[in-house]
Amino acid sequence: MNFLVKNFKFLLLIILYDIDNVRSSPELYITNNAPSMLDSNITFTAILRNYDSKDQLMYKFDDGILMKEYKTVSHNVSMNRSFPSSLYKADFYYMNVSVLAETFFFDKTVASNFSRFELKKDLIGDISVYRDGQSSVDVDEVAVGENVSLVVNLVDHSNFLQKAAIDYSWSIDFEKHQTLDNMLIYNFTEAGSKNIKAFVTAVFSNNDFRYGYFERTITAKGVL
Repeated sequence: MNFLVKNFKFLLLIILYDIDNVRSSPELYITNNAPSMLDSNITFTAILRNYDSKDQLMYKFDDGILMKEYKTVSHNVSMNRSFPSSLYKADFYYMNVSVLAETFFFDKTVASNFSRFELKKDLIGDISVYRDGQSSVDVDEVAVGENVSLVVNLVDHSNFLQKAAIDYSWSIDFEKHQTLDNMLIYNFTEAGSKNIKAFVTAVFSNNDFRYGYFERTITAKGVL
């Protein structure tokens, strides 16, 4: 009986030790700010947790096409780089990140993980709707007769679109409008469901052409 009790206690200690090791094992978290357009930039951030060593580490970022390495003692590393259309196409990719610790004979993998990201050929964005005097609250309902701000929000993490001439075309209630910036002030004269459409073009000096089509449905009411 004592033999069984001793064995049980020993086994329990092993289990508790293994659980503690799992809880304290290094973990790597990867984030990115995609989706993004081809030829523009994406930022990837690698955060290493449950690792107490202050020794120098090597972070390897590899998407299967290009690889970058960073040596640092930090446990929080960001990489920002472009994705040229000469090497990439519009698709989903995986950024694999490994953290290695240098030893006398070989590099030991501390932790690894991956992050999925998307590259698109054309413009990325959406439409926001703001009531008069409420420029911080995106709404789905507006009042008939009030001035409403319609805004196209283009995703541009690396100021890539600053190099382009951008034109905005709008279609609302069968009316056509054009603006030189991303905002249209509009007044709905009738109640009902309203479909807002925006077609945006971006032309670059090298004759590269990008476009985006965005749509949003809201409700105009007589009284709010």
